[in-house]
Amino acid sequence: SIAAADPPQFDLQLAANGQGTVMAIWQQTPTSLTAAVFNGVAWTPAGNIATGLGSSQPQVAFLAPNRAVAVWTETNLSEAQLPGLSGEDLLRAQRIAYAVWNGAWWSAGQPLTTPGLGEGGPALAACPAGQASCPAGGAAVAVWERNLSPNLEARAIRLVHARYQDGAWSAPQPVDGASAFTDILPQVAFINGAPLVAWVRDSDAELADASSRRVALRFLNGAETFTPAELPAGIGEVALGMDGAGQPVLAFTQLENPQQLLSNRRPLWAAAVTCSGPTACTWHPVKLTDAAGRTLYAEQPLLATDAAGQVSVTFRGTGFGGPANVQPGDSPGMTSGQGDL
Repeated sequence: SIAAADPPQFDLQLAANGQGTVMAIWQQTPTSLTAAVFNGVAWTPAGNIATGLGSSQPQVAFLAPNRAVAVWTETNLSEAQLPGLSGEDLLRAQRIAYAVWNGAWWSAGQPLTTPGLGEGGPALAACPAGQASCPAGGAAVAVWERNLSPNLEARAIRLVHARYQDGAWSAPQPVDGASAFTDILPQVAFINGAPLVAWVRDSDAELADASSRRVALRFLNGAETFTPAELPAGIGEVALGMDGAGQPVLAFTQLENPQQLLSNRRPLWAAAVTCSGPTACTWHPVKLTDAAGRTLYAEQPLLATDAAGQVSVTFRGTGFGGPANVQPGDSPGMTSGQGDL
């Protein structure tokens, strides 16, 4: 065993470079993030990244074995401005910021956007140098939510993306400029060198009824947005990955009762895809169960693919549906509903 400081309580994110190195990044103080590297033997001393006030939701990705980029949400406010501000004021002051790691230290944090009516919830993916179909120096794509209405209850939220390559970001652009819906909870992955975005699209912006929440996807190469009819409605959140054959794969949760958005009874699903042409693709969803045939209630699914092409889904389990009997070996967090990894 080795002595270690108390772990962060939230907002911890990890990235791996495929060569035995893992980067961890987390919120340290209201004006700083901390990152540390595991080199296969030990964790390096943590390095701080100075940020704007309220930095949170960090994401990190490797561009090359010794180069990484991070993005997060922060505000442009000072502590002297906080007294008297409402929660809505704080949300409207949010922007997206970033920093770059050169293998030894992090650059200073820099704003990627300027505050408008509120931005947050970034997702980040990289196409690393040396990987097929990726640029020589690697590239990354960030996707985040942008509020478009002074009235936050209108839920006029759209998705925006920008690409990092050759040391600079492209100008932020809409993921779907024609969208008139509430687009939230983005995920992004590179599929054979092309960035694909998956998100939850709510067509009526009604929080009391989530039956209109669907999975939407779009390749950021000029392709059209598509909402696969094969996938169920009432989506809680979605995860995006790539299988061993280079095809996208999804994991998502579905609200068991669409009238209870905050319920922890969200069965876990997965979906693979088969394509007979560039635009002729069919998704094959399946509700995941355990060996006893019980539904797995889940939150925050994540997808990972190993070197052999095996896809795994990791999630916070919150219970079992279906048969009510407790099985030998059931974890306490699942049987009590308090949650387990």
